[in-house]
Amino acid sequence: MTPTKKLKRPASKGDAPVETLARELSELRTTLREVTERFHLRWQAELVTLHDKVNSAIGKADWKKFSAGALHDLEELHLRPKKGRLKDLVRIKRFVLALKERLPS
Repeated sequence: MTPTKKLKRPASKGDAPVETLARELSELRTTLREVTERFHLRWQAELVTLHDKVNSAIGKADWKKFSAGALHDLEELHLRPKKGRLKDLVRIKRFVLALKERLPS
């Protein structure tokens, strides 16, 4: 289990709440950047692995049915990347996990 990152608390009790909030929001921005970068790297690697497996299976008969179903699922994702929505990331993650489970041997 990976440790969770706690936000830094004020060093002294004399800090004004506004200053503390500003510092915490700055820290949250950094954390958001780290989380999104790691998410991107992890799922990009998963997609590369899937791509390589599919690419090496070109011409194999047992992959034809799998490929047809995977293409249908891919078309049904309905991603809208310009909106920057979390549900698009969740849909990509679910698609990749489902595809990995159904991979032919």
